[in-house]
Amino acid sequence: KNKIKVQQARLSHSEFQIQEHRIQHVSQNKQRYESYLHWNGTVNEYQELLRTYNNETLLSKALEHGEISLIEYLMEIRYFYDAMEKYLQAENELHTVVATLYKFQL
Repeated sequence: KNKIKVQQARLSHSEFQIQEHRIQHVSQNKQRYESYLHWNGTVNEYQELLRTYNNETLLSKALEHGEISLIEYLMEIRYFYDAMEKYLQAENELHTVVATLYKFQL
């Protein structure tokens, strides 16, 4: 009589653990997807900004013609390269999140 109750309790416990694991898995995937949406938006914004404000050739021409000083040129180029570095970091984060999402497809 007690053996049946013990087995039912074990079964109930196992079912609870399975359900808890599923909930955790769904929650983690939702979090990963939200992270994907964030990084995808960030990468798209940086791409648009870098496409719009890539003034490297104009800056070099302005420097050659003496319209700006070397310090101004270097500061402007630094802003561009800092933005490019942040873009690459965001793209790296995006690819990392995508890889973890694809991990569950295999």
